[in-house]
Amino acid sequence: MYLRRSIVRFFHVARQDRLVQAIWDTGATNTVISRNLVGQLGLIPTGVITAQDANNSYQTSTYLVDIGLPNGILIPDVRVTEAANLGNYDLLIGMDIITLGDFTITNGLGNTWFSFRIPPDSIQIDYVAKAEAIQKKQVRRQQHKIKKKKR
Repeated sequence: MYLRRSIVRFFHVARQDRLVQAIWDTGATNTVISRNLVGQLGLIPTGVITAQDANNSYQTSTYLVDIGLPNGILIPDVRVTEAANLGNYDLLIGMDIITLGDFTITNGLGNTWFSFRIPPDSIQIDYVAKAEAIQKKQVRRQQHKIKKKKR
């Protein structure tokens, strides 16, 4: 992930690109930035909100940042919420970004794979229908084997 800050004042644009460690969190409504990264970038708050974590509610600052993804997609003007501690991460990607595209996790061949793309595909993936079709085939095979044994 990389984070780009754009500040426009009197037609003067200053940019600061930074590679950061990010984690994707489908349980987070919004994207969150670490207090440490806010300080490194010298970001100026754009507002204050009441945020909710697993334990409590608290007041925290918000910022506008541009977020670039490894696939080259730039998501401009993302309102991020400041968090005191994100552990080893600088950024937590929430559902505000995840819902802009297609997000999938697969576990084929014993490996867990994660993929994200923008824009989303117009064709929706239905794993349930595919799983039901596979299960029906397996049941038919088992029934066929049982019939063969009875002969």
